[in-house]
Amino acid sequence: MPRVRYLSLVSVLLVTQQLPAIEQKITKGLTTKAAVDEGLLIHPLSATLDLQGRLFVSDADGIKRLEDSNLDGIFDTSILITDELKGVQGLTWLDDSLYILSPPSLWKYTDSNGDAIIDSSEELATGFGVSSENRSAHGPFLHPNGRIYWTQPRARFKIPDSDTNQIIHSGESARIWFCQITGGDLDYFAGGGMDVPAELDFTDRGEIVGACNGFYGRPRGDALVHWIYRGVYPREDQSQSLAEHARSGDLLHGIHTFRNDGLSGVLRYRSGLLSEEWTDQWFTTHFDPPRLTRTRLKDSASSYEAVESKTVFALESKTSRFTDLVEDHNGDLLIIDQGNAVTVGEEDPTRALSFFGGTIHRISREGIPFQPTAYLNWDILTAEEVANLLFAEEHWVRSKAVTELAVRGAPAIPELRDILLRSGVPENVRQNAVWALTRMKFSESIDLIYDALTDPSPNVRQAACNAMSVTRTWQQVAANQPAERNIELERNRTISGALANIVRSDEPSVARSAAVALGRMAEFRSIGAILGRLGRTPDDQFLEHSLINALIEIDDYTTTHAALDSENPGVLNGVVWALHEMPSSQIEIFDVLPLIEIQDKRLRRSLVTIAGEHPNWDAGLANRFFEWSDDLNDQQITTLENFVPRLAASPPIQDFLSSLAKSDTPEKRSLALRLIHLSTLTNLKPEWLKLVRSTLHPHATEEDLENALGIAVHHPNLNLRPMLETLRDSSNLTPLLQTRAREILEVLEEPNTLKIPPASRPLVPSAGEKALSPPE
Repeated sequence: MPRVRYLSLVSVLLVTQQLPAIEQKITKGLTTKAAVDEGLLIHPLSATLDLQGRLFVSDADGIKRLEDSNLDGIFDTSILITDELKGVQGLTWLDDSLYILSPPSLWKYTDSNGDAIIDSSEELATGFGVSSENRSAHGPFLHPNGRIYWTQPRARFKIPDSDTNQIIHSGESARIWFCQITGGDLDYFAGGGMDVPAELDFTDRGEIVGACNGFYGRPRGDALVHWIYRGVYPREDQSQSLAEHARSGDLLHGIHTFRNDGLSGVLRYRSGLLSEEWTDQWFTTHFDPPRLTRTRLKDSASSYEAVESKTVFALESKTSRFTDLVEDHNGDLLIIDQGNAVTVGEEDPTRALSFFGGTIHRISREGIPFQPTAYLNWDILTAEEVANLLFAEEHWVRSKAVTELAVRGAPAIPELRDILLRSGVPENVRQNAVWALTRMKFSESIDLIYDALTDPSPNVRQAACNAMSVTRTWQQVAANQPAERNIELERNRTISGALANIVRSDEPSVARSAAVALGRMAEFRSIGAILGRLGRTPDDQFLEHSLINALIEIDDYTTTHAALDSENPGVLNGVVWALHEMPSSQIEIFDVLPLIEIQDKRLRRSLVTIAGEHPNWDAGLANRFFEWSDDLNDQQITTLENFVPRLAASPPIQDFLSSLAKSDTPEKRSLALRLIHLSTLTNLKPEWLKLVRSTLHPHATEEDLENALGIAVHHPNLNLRPMLETLRDSSNLTPLLQTRAREILEVLEEPNTLKIPPASRPLVPSAGEKALSPPE
């Protein structure tokens, strides 16, 4: 996210010009006012609330705690709690501690008695990269499952193990990371070639949606994104970053594309108090121009799609930059405005600076007086009373009850059991009971989560699947002592049976979460269920990815390889990707050859991509193509059109192309022209050039001429001018072909004059880079 430089106090004092009046646009029925007294903040970036309504804000001075002393909706007192960390773009309050991401490290700052004095600080993890001041990390954010998540831009990173100091993760791709609140079990969640994943938030069932800058590159666009476990996202032009990830096919797409104006904060609006219909809609702050948008999503297979996206609040101001937003406990929205410095008096040689140090805007309902929030004393509540607060109307009270029950531990389990087993308990309360159990480390808590895998509600079942994915990994089980390990392995066997049943027949999003859990558990007994569902997911890329990734993580090459006997193209596609990407991969050309003639576009595209990463397969493929060349059918020609251009730099493939180019059969020579045209080779073999020259005459077929002209425009040094001039002047050609010949001659005169691609080779983005919603 872009970030303005900080000005010194001297610079501020020298400014005398007044800022122009700011025009604003806001949704009818809402109003806005300053939520903080002037002078308390300088360039605020991000903020979070604690359970007493105090606002912790990162600004140019450090991190401050703001309070509203007279309960009028305006923060009027400020305490600087640390000046060690500045320019922080994300912080989260949990259990008397601030979790702060200040690259290269993730920190925990604790204030044990609430006096705004930090008693201790702890570095939980380090090694995260930031490519520049304008591309920073964001977070952390507390997931309902008790783990914290954060984002990192595309930048080099080296992350050491906190115990051994050995590097456990390294690379340069953009990532979403997660770990326990202690810093343990650190792992990456998703990644790709995008520029800057910004903030993210969570649904009640544990799904993750976030904002991302530079998500698309052609044309450039920012996006709302559904992040899923081990998902690989655009952009295709960042091949080095993408190579760090195990692919499952095409890159995963975004939910909604915005124009390129810099996305910063994002949240799911929970209370609905500004407008009931806005409940669970997604609000996003945009940096420049400063505006706030809301986006309504709906389920689409196992992911989401945007139904509408509207601007809620916007400023016509060069001195404002929106960087974050917070939902206040009363349902108002607090918009963090970083401020900016701009030049004024363009005619004046001195070009004075006009300065605005930032503020916080409060968006509330028009005509409704501010109502301060009443807060509870959690310390005096019993476990039963805390459990009853899972039924509270206020979302933040329910969230705190989840955390408090997890802290209470064993005494809270009977209350949670009652909630899960008692009839008539609302779905969201049962979900929160699962999330509380997820944060505990008792066998009884796992047993109750297991029971929730068969809950009548798919949302509760999905929460239970997510819980299993973070509590039952094979690494966690293996870390136990031998006797306890055997008990936990047997428990995983039981759990995996229930998860496999979900994969087989449950709703797509629930099946996707179950597949994630099975992969992280490395449960080889579930391979049959995963393969069965793979054959029934033709239009659900997100579910397909999770199924394939589960096979990759289970890493049972022999069992997975046996599925190459399937006649279902969906199964074959998933199996080929899994065999290609799993750590124990032994995939060979002989595994692929029987599949290349199958009439399935997705499978063929996968095979071409995978073959491109196995250069030693070229001879085997060329031999198969030579076997076909005596009597090519339409399906084989289609296969050649897909494979040969991708592998055209290979000597065996070039030999095959040469055999077509020298053929006595016009159809084979035409095919050679088409394949040469589709390739991106810079040098042509003599027999190919001879074929091109012999084709550039007025009596050639229109298709052959189009291909030969397409080759000519990409190879301006082939001395084809006499033939092109003949074509330009010929009366036997169509006007389009004459125009093409004329354009190529102009290129030969001035190589930079032709601005359009060849007509027969349109430039299109890869399947993974197609935005599914039009830019706003």
